Amino acid sequence: MTNGSDKYIETVRTLGKLHDFVNKEFFNSELDKPVIAISPDARNKATGWFTLQKVWKDNELDEGEYEINISANFLNRPPVDISIMILSHGQFCSTNPACGRSLSAATVCHSESSKPG
Repeated sequence: MTNGSDKYIETVRTLGKLHDFVNKEFFNSELDKPVIAISPDARNKATGWFTLQKVWKDNELDEGEYEINISANFLNRPPVDISIMILSHGQFCSTNPACGRSLSAATVCHSESSKPG
């Protein structure tokens, strides 16, 4: 691996482009862009998860941004697996009136068929 920080930044940039594509193709570019993060899933079961509330805030007056977290365990899987996670977030936010309200849960997108080997 080259410099780990550079690799992480490039991966998040690529995931951001994937989000932009999904947003344009499926949601007419109407979704807010979330913060995209990568972290391991210790249980090794989730492709990723997203917050139901806008948790990334600069201050108390800031409305904030949602977070999509992609599991580091799945980054080597086919792009369609990650696309499904991003699409799930978009579908939830476009159809659920609770999206953006203060909820304490997060939705997890499981993808057993793409479990890393």
